[in-house]
Amino acid sequence: MTTRSMNSASALSLVPAVAEPAIPEEVTAAVARLGLADAFPRVIELTRELFGPTFRVSVEEDPEMANWFDVVFTVPAQDDVDAILEKNTRWHRRLPHETAGAGAAFCLSIEA
Repeated sequence: MTTRSMNSASALSLVPAVAEPAIPEEVTAAVARLGLADAFPRVIELTRELFGPTFRVSVEEDPEMANWFDVVFTVPAQDDVDAILEKNTRWHRRLPHETAGAGAAFCLSIEA
């Protein structure tokens, strides 16, 4: 689906009508505290590439470890089990490359 948009030259252009996931302020702040603000957009793009535009991003604190938290990407399970496992594996294998090895704070959760 696309929507029509007029640019400054008044020419008609097509813009995808897919809403970007809303990134909560607490997530942005947590990513900045971890020093991963530069890598965060690449992890968002990786998640979008493999799982589509519908996902949530949240911060989950570990109740057993002080000052420990994860940035969790929650995606819907929209494929069969084999496809989901393959995408999960690809996400985790590519994460270190997208974050220059600093991706341990990013987690993936697949919801049924």
